[in-house]
Amino acid sequence: MFNSMPTFVYAAEAGDRDIRFDLEGNLHIRITSTAATTGIKYRTIGWIVTTQPMCKDYDGTYDCRPTEIKHVLFYNSATEELTDPNPPVPGEPVTSHWIFDKETVETEFFDKFYDELKQERPLFFSSIMESFDAATGKTRKGPFFTLNEIMYAESWQHPEDLKAYFDLDITDYKPFVPITEVLYLVDGDSRIEVERNPLGDYQLYQKVQHIFSEFILLDDGRIAKIFRSYLAPELRPDQEEFEQRVDRNDEKVIVRDFTPFIGGSLVVAEYIVDSGDDDDDGGGGDDGGGGDDGDIISGVCKPVISPPNIGQSLSGEDLNPNAHGVIKSDTRGNERFDVLLGIPTSETLYANAFGKNYLYKNNFVQQTGKVTYTVPVTKTYILTWTETRQSCSPEGCVPIPVPRQQVTRVQEQMTVERDFSYWIIDNLEVYALDKATMTNYALPGGTVTLNPTGYTPPNFSANHSSNVKDHVIPADCGLVDLGVEPVPGGDAPPPVPNESALFQSSAEARVGQNKVKNDLLVFNGQTVMNDSQVERTAPTPGTIPTPTEISQDVLYQNNL
Repeated sequence: MFNSMPTFVYAAEAGDRDIRFDLEGNLHIRITSTAATTGIKYRTIGWIVTTQPMCKDYDGTYDCRPTEIKHVLFYNSATEELTDPNPPVPGEPVTSHWIFDKETVETEFFDKFYDELKQERPLFFSSIMESFDAATGKTRKGPFFTLNEIMYAESWQHPEDLKAYFDLDITDYKPFVPITEVLYLVDGDSRIEVERNPLGDYQLYQKVQHIFSEFILLDDGRIAKIFRSYLAPELRPDQEEFEQRVDRNDEKVIVRDFTPFIGGSLVVAEYIVDSGDDDDDGGGGDDGGGGDDGDIISGVCKPVISPPNIGQSLSGEDLNPNAHGVIKSDTRGNERFDVLLGIPTSETLYANAFGKNYLYKNNFVQQTGKVTYTVPVTKTYILTWTETRQSCSPEGCVPIPVPRQQVTRVQEQMTVERDFSYWIIDNLEVYALDKATMTNYALPGGTVTLNPTGYTPPNFSANHSSNVKDHVIPADCGLVDLGVEPVPGGDAPPPVPNESALFQSSAEARVGQNKVKNDLLVFNGQTVMNDSQVERTAPTPGTIPTPTEISQDVLYQNNL
C-alpha cells in the first residue's frame, strides 16, 4: 500500500482529471477544478487501481467496492506535489499535480498485478473520497472507499455525478524496463555466474527476441555448451518461468521470444562444459572428429609501461633580490637633516631596506613514452564436414554419409601501444626573506641587522614522484572473445580461417587511452602544475608568479 499522498484540497464538486504514466513508469495525476468557496463539497484524496471495472453497470442496488478484488491504493503518499496557482484563489481554477515514482509503482503493480498484466490490458482508477466544509477546508466525513459510501455521506444535489469518479479507464502503462542477459556455468553442484550483460530498455508488452550463444568460452579455455534457458522477473530473480531444455529437445533453448515483465526481465542461460563427444555434436560412428581440448587459454592482458623519455623543459627563475636601502635621520618622511651633510651627535637615524618578497628557480620536464599491451584475442570455430563410411552386408557395401564436427579455439597475443605524456618537477628552489644587514660608519657599532616585520613568506605545496607508475595508469584491458563461428566443409575438415587483421582491430578497440597526471605545484594559491588525472596527455604547467617588492615597513628600524 502506498502512503502519504496529499489530499486534493480545494477540489470542488466537478473537475478535469488527467491520470497517466510517463515512459519511465512514473504515475502523474492532475486534477483541475474550481477552488471551493462555501458549502459542503466532496474531494478526491486518493485512488484505488484495479485491472477490471467494478462500477460499470452500477444502478444503486449494490455497493460498488473496488477493494474487494486485487487492487493497489494510492492513498496519502506522493513523491512530489505541485499546485498551480499556489495558494489557490477561491472561485478560480486550480490544478493539483501528484507524481509517484516508477520504483514504487512497479513494485506495487508487480506484487498485485503480476498475472493480470502479463498481457496488455487497461487499468481502472476509482476515487477515494471525503466530504469537507468548503468554508474551512476541514474534513467532515470519510475517507470513503466505495461508491455507495460517498453517495450517501451527505445530501448531495446530484449524487449520480459521483459515478464519474469510478472506473476511469487508463491504458498507457507501458514503461520502458531493462532486459538483462545472465549466463551461468553449472559444474557438478556449483552454479557460477560468468556473465551479466544489459541488453537495453524495452517497453512493457513489446515483443523481444534474444538469441543466446550455443557455446561460450570460459576463462580457462574450456568450451561450455548451453543446456537450458528460462526467463525471470527482475524484481523476483529466483522465479524461473518458460524453461526450455536441450535434454527435452525443446525448440526455444537458444532463441527466446517474449514480452518483458513489470520491472524488467532476466533472460538466463545455463551452460555445462562441452565434452566434445559425438553425442553432443550430433555426429555418429567413431570419435575421430571429436572436440579439441587444446591448451588452456589465458585471459590476462599485460600492460608494460616503458621508461619515460625526456621531452620539453620549462625553466624559470628570479634570483636577483634587487636589494637597496637608505639611512636617514628620524623620523621617516619628516627627516630633520640631510645625513650627507653631517649628523648632529644629539640626533637619531633610521635604516630602511628593500627587495623582492621571494626568489625562485624552477625547471619542469616533460616525460613521454608508451604503454605496450599484450591483448589475448580468441575465437572459436566450429568446423563441420561429412565423412563417408562403408556399411556392409551380405549383399555388399554401400557408402554412408556421417556428419562430423570439431571445436577449434584460436588465440593470438596482439600488441597494442598507447602514448603517454606528463610533467614532473625536476628542480624547485624557493627563497624567503630572512634579514637585511646594513653597514655604515654612521650607525651604532657600524652595522645594523633588520629582521622582517609583518612579512608573509611564499606559501607553496608540491608533490613530486620520479616513479612513472605514479603518473601513468594503464587503460583497462582483458581477453577479447570474438565468439563462435561455424566453418562448413565438404568431405574433409575445412582449414581454420586466418583472421589476424580482425584480431588486431578487435584488440585495438578493446584498449582505451592511458590515464596520466603531473606532479603537483600550488604556489601562493595558484596551481602552477595540475595533477588532475586526464587521458593520454597531461596539461602543460604554468609559471611561478613574479615576486614583488616588499613594503617599506618590512625591513625598518628607527631610533638608531
